[in-house]
Amino acid sequence: MRRDFEADYWVQLDALRAIAVSGVMLHHFWFASQELALGSRGVRLFFVLSGFLITGILLNARHRIETGVQSRLFALRQFYLRRTLRIFPVFYLVLAITWLIGVPEVRDGIFWHMGYLSNYYFATLAQWPGTTSHLWSLAVEEQFYLFWPALMLCLPRRWLLPTILGMILLGPLFRLWAFMADLNWVARFTVAAASFDSLGLGALLAYVGQQRQASEGGWERSFTVAGLYLALPVNIALLIFEWPAGWRLWEITFGDTLWALFCVWLVSTAKQGFGGWVGALFQARPVVYLGKISYGVYVYHLFMLAFVPALFSMAALDLPEPQSPASFVLLAASSVLVASLSWFCFERPINNLKRFVSYDSYASKPGQVVELADTAVLKEQKFMPTFVEQR
Repeated sequence: MRRDFEADYWVQLDALRAIAVSGVMLHHFWFASQELALGSRGVRLFFVLSGFLITGILLNARHRIETGVQSRLFALRQFYLRRTLRIFPVFYLVLAITWLIGVPEVRDGIFWHMGYLSNYYFATLAQWPGTTSHLWSLAVEEQFYLFWPALMLCLPRRWLLPTILGMILLGPLFRLWAFMADLNWVARFTVAAASFDSLGLGALLAYVGQQRQASEGGWERSFTVAGLYLALPVNIALLIFEWPAGWRLWEITFGDTLWALFCVWLVSTAKQGFGGWVGALFQARPVVYLGKISYGVYVYHLFMLAFVPALFSMAALDLPEPQSPASFVLLAASSVLVASLSWFCFERPINNLKRFVSYDSYASKPGQVVELADTAVLKEQKFMPTFVEQR
């Protein structure tokens, strides 16, 4: 496996996506333990991955801007066009289908969902509305995309690191304020600021990985080692031991930050490549495939709670016991099947259109777009790509 920043594809990051979406499905379909919180942990891993990849792409674009290869407007346009092609089609397809067939939770909040405001809708309801409850995290990511590109591309370079650190700090500060202000528990979880530390830690990993001082891995290694030797033991201790009541506020404030810090170590190590049996597992085709279609699996999976019982009822078949291993296998397999059909028949053909809106183009003047076909041309422009899109 190639492990440098110029690789076409970090295969083990897809394995992390597979782990994340599996944790979400386990939580929703079988093992809804509040202590393990597999769904929440899976979503936080997605956020760290997103912060890492998106920030890396934007820092690449910034370098192109600073070296005169591209304009800011061009870079922003390419970013949003590519995000639109990847995210919007399947999301709005699912909303359209579920609205047309009359899924109540979709119809009740359709305008919130269409505007990627599901998280604030749930916060106002102070509850999780069944088959749409997972849409909150997609809303958070889309809200992140609204302001983060402008910050990463337009701020003076000296302000990048303070901005990323401020983003990380906002997460625990918001959760502390939300607890002290007695916000309902759904709002404490779903408001975008509550996830800023997870997104920001991923962004910090991308930032330190691209600094010259990190050319031999020094800065990145120093940062990520905290995820293994500090965050992991504390996370294990929080699961095993029953802490005094006074520690509850500390866990609410910093628990997600510590888990996200461990996810930073996971992402950094997977980018370089786990070895041994872990590496073999992370590069196994079924695992990588599940990671590749994980976005579709995530979007579709909770709707299986409505569709699968309807299909079984039409066929006069008995469903497995809810929240049982058999139920999990049935619902998870259904989610993967639907996501696979969606990937091959709908998502991938649209995703392939991204070749027409490449990041690797010369556009230093408005309206000027010249494709840079090889590395020699990029070197001539004094720019060598150090980060690749893997979304």
